[in-house]
Amino acid sequence: MYPLCDARPELYELLIPEQRKRFYGKLNLALHVRRGDVNPNLTRERFVPTSQVLNRVLSVIDCLRDNGIDFSLNIFSNGDPEEFRNFVDLGAELHLDLGALETLRCMIDSDILFMGKSTFSYVAALYHAGIVIYDEFPRKPKEAWLRFTSNTFDETHFLRVVDTRQR
Repeated sequence: MYPLCDARPELYELLIPEQRKRFYGKLNLALHVRRGDVNPNLTRERFVPTSQVLNRVLSVIDCLRDNGIDFSLNIFSNGDPEEFRNFVDLGAELHLDLGALETLRCMIDSDILFMGKSTFSYVAALYHAGIVIYDEFPRKPKEAWLRFTSNTFDETHFLRVVDTRQR
């Protein structure tokens, strides 16, 4: 399925119809950070340094805070909790040892999903009805997904999408 859908990602719409989620109250942000089977030496194309992930998350949460939008941040990964200390200092809750199905369900059910460079994240995003923030990797994004481009994020567009979901 991937070769066909990677060439034409709009085909996913035929398999998994687009759903829209309305936001009520505090937004639930889920962040998937791929670890365990990746490292900066052997799998550079899939490894994203924690500092880069943090900067991207800060772009979004600063935008939410500046606009008075309340949120919670949940980090889904595995590995050493110390690697995620800066996220915890922001108020994030770590989920480093959940099972795969529970992690997938939490990511799908969130209001905003930050994808990792992983097919696991990609599957969650395909079934996600809220906002998906896509990080460039070999699986092509759906058109509605928001993207980071050279570490920049279109805050105006993001706030417009959040606003339409809160009405």
